[in-house]
Amino acid sequence: TTQTARTLHDARAALDFTSEDLVAHEAAHQWFGDLVTCEDWSHIWLNEGFADYFTALYKHHAHGDGEFALEMDELRAQYLEEDSKRYRRPIATRHYVDPLDMFDTHTYRKGALVLHMIRYLVGEEGWWKGVRSYVDRFAGQTVTTPDLQSVMEEATGASLGTLLDSYVYGAGHPELKVKWDWQPETRQVHLEVRQVQKLDEQTGLFSFPLEVALVEEGRIVVRRVPVAA
Repeated sequence: TTQTARTLHDARAALDFTSEDLVAHEAAHQWFGDLVTCEDWSHIWLNEGFADYFTALYKHHAHGDGEFALEMDELRAQYLEEDSKRYRRPIATRHYVDPLDMFDTHTYRKGALVLHMIRYLVGEEGWWKGVRSYVDRFAGQTVTTPDLQSVMEEATGASLGTLLDSYVYGAGHPELKVKWDWQPETRQVHLEVRQVQKLDEQTGLFSFPLEVALVEEGRIVVRRVPVAA
């Protein structure tokens, strides 16, 4: 990875400006983009989404949970801004005028968020097993999104088809309206979750696990409940 002299700062300048994100991102490309690279522009998220997500993983390792949470919030906010104010598109698509059109926050930020969801679904051990298998199997080759899917599913036993169909080949994301009430006669919480995103040929209903935190007298219990399309 080659950088320009603008990424070099002395200690005084580093108080006001850092190239940490850029250096981590480009270093990640040594694996994702150089050792393994996308077959064509429609799968460019396999280069840039990985580089953005591994930048976040580096910052987690270097600076802790808080920095990682902040990094993921920023990725999410940047994707949502482009989606709400400019345009919505599938991450993997052949519909573009110029290849540079694909270098947007859908490719970078949402791509990283999709990888974060995969990690969440398959678990920490499965995630790293799958990533290592992906790099080992396709080193020196080109890849497509189905290549990543097949390796991760083989390594973890998980099914990723629904996630990829919705978030990578489809567009948009869930928009939820949630209501709840306590039912004293059964001592249960009744939870109603409705998806209210605008449905069209690109954006449909999503199926996903939703974490719900129940708080009682300072005790927090987290439940993972399925939301089905």
